[in-house]
Amino acid sequence: MSKATVIVTLLVQLLTISALAHQGLAPEEIVFFEEPDQARVAAMLMTGDAHLNAMAFADGSYAGHIPDDKTVHFRGGIYTWAHTASYLDTDGGTVLGGTLRVAAPSILTGAWNPIAGTNWLFDQAIQRATEDWFLFPDPYSGLYYSHLVEEATCTIVQPLQMVSTLSWVNVEAAAEIVVPEDAWVDWNANLETFITRSEAFPNGLSAATKTVCTFSDQLFETKWHDGSGFSIADMLMRFVTALTSLGPSTSPFRGARLTSLDPVIIEVYHDGAYSTAEAQVFHRIGDLFWPYYGTGMAPWHAVAVGMRAEDSRSGATTGEPLDWIVGATSSKLLGNALEGSHASRFIPYEPVLGQYVTSDEVASRYANLGGFLDAHDHMWVGNGPMVIESVDSIARIVVGKRFEGYTHEMDGFLVNP
Repeated sequence: MSKATVIVTLLVQLLTISALAHQGLAPEEIVFFEEPDQARVAAMLMTGDAHLNAMAFADGSYAGHIPDDKTVHFRGGIYTWAHTASYLDTDGGTVLGGTLRVAAPSILTGAWNPIAGTNWLFDQAIQRATEDWFLFPDPYSGLYYSHLVEEATCTIVQPLQMVSTLSWVNVEAAAEIVVPEDAWVDWNANLETFITRSEAFPNGLSAATKTVCTFSDQLFETKWHDGSGFSIADMLMRFVTALTSLGPSTSPFRGARLTSLDPVIIEVYHDGAYSTAEAQVFHRIGDLFWPYYGTGMAPWHAVAVGMRAEDSRSGATTGEPLDWIVGATSSKLLGNALEGSHASRFIPYEPVLGQYVTSDEVASRYANLGGFLDAHDHMWVGNGPMVIESVDSIARIVVGKRFEGYTHEMDGFLVNP
């Protein structure tokens, strides 16, 4: 086959790949290893000792030939590279299974902690493979495409301007937006309850924008890596932790409501506006309700264990966050906190979260987390297509495996929509 034919074949493959069924992670295993010498990485790509240079994650897509007449490719940049990563054979067919070896200039650079952990690019590239989002950004246009959203509406008070490009979201204008009296606007730390608009602002409160998001019926088909089901409690846990640093008197946030559980419908009132409706939904809904805590995604029960483990360090803390993925001290503290949480069926912020979880679910979640910790020797529990199988902090190697519980199809993200 001539070089020109190979190039044309690759282009055809990339243009037709969306017709292929692609559900979760195509490779069985992904091995990430540290190699700062880029000349050596280039040589390893030629010999097949590496299949992908992690530097490519900064690009929107990648296609490269590797030994055995296969092509490795992905699309979507750092957010969806693992969701779309696959091998293609010479006929353009997806090859399931196998090991994808990824060389990165540096990994395990800082503590992996969803609340205050590493933000190093190549650590986050691995973490993104363990995460699932309700919207995914297109690396070329910057627009957010729907993944677990049925529809959304952004209402703005003129003269604010906002445009929508994609069909899942629309923009409306209003002369005034009044925050409903039952909207949650602040947090009572003593009672661990929401403060409503009528309590905090009996004379009323207005906002410059209103964002309403209706999630798809696939939302609760999502599974966490320990086998626990994704639930509204995972979203509310994130909202409570976010609300502790917000409030209408100190931020542009004006309030939020959960108006329906089936389907899940969330309203957010805010004085800040993005120029595109797609970004407005991602940030207004995602920053408050999607269980991404700034440097990682986690279920409510894992966050609860992490918080209790951090509390147990009082008087001995070094200022560094607990590392959820490596370290004997962290493992012991997290294990002890998990054991205590399981024994007491601990529910964080119980006056709120206790309305959305049962005692049996609490026990089941902590049991699931305990089984995961025993099996993997870490507590990095995500909800994406790849689960962290093992970590060697000395050799600087992270091994990820296909998560069989990930069932969402990603065909629409494999080519430009």
